[in-house]
Amino acid sequence: MPEITIAADVRAEFGKGPGRRLRMEGRIPAILYGADSPNKPLSLLERDLAQLLHAHGSHSIISMAINEGGQASEEMVMLTDLQRHPVTSRMVHADFIRIRMDHPIHVTVQIIGHGVPVGVREQGGVLDRPVREISLRCLPGDMPNDFDVDISNLRINETIRVSDLPIDREKLAVLTDEDSVLFSIAPTRASMMGERPEAEEGAEEEAEEEAE
Repeated sequence: MPEITIAADVRAEFGKGPGRRLRMEGRIPAILYGADSPNKPLSLLERDLAQLLHAHGSHSIISMAINEGGQASEEMVMLTDLQRHPVTSRMVHADFIRIRMDHPIHVTVQIIGHGVPVGVREQGGVLDRPVREISLRCLPGDMPNDFDVDISNLRINETIRVSDLPIDREKLAVLTDEDSVLFSIAPTRASMMGERPEAEEGAEEEAEEEAE
């Protein structure tokens, strides 16, 4: 697992005024908590967090370098909450939790589908995705970024469930119901009549977007 890093400073000022001043400087307030240690108020560059999220997503384990009055320390953390401005979508506040590499954590992992199902491109069906992520309990070092699923051979009335995922269940405890449906192809009236009207010709493009 490649190391992902970010720098943060311990902040001494609190409230709306200092928070606004931080954001004017391109920084955002944050809090670090957990692992039976005191909460630590922080600030970090919005640019750094945006780049990290773009490159690695929101469920990554991060090595945070913390500067506290010139004293440096390091914590392994995960982002647990990110507040954004309702109009501008600018970051407003971030929450991080301390991670101990030998202590299991609960995580949510995204399911990504690849390919256009046979049931869509040849049979005129519609792709359905009732569940798009699953919950796991695992050690931080065993945490997957996501699960890639090939759905290109899925036919009408066929499904892919959580139980079908190639998960190492000795390392990853699945908390989501194993019978939960991840992908299914539902028939349409036209497909049941053996027809595929022109109105459904765009279903392949929609299925590609829906699978991601």
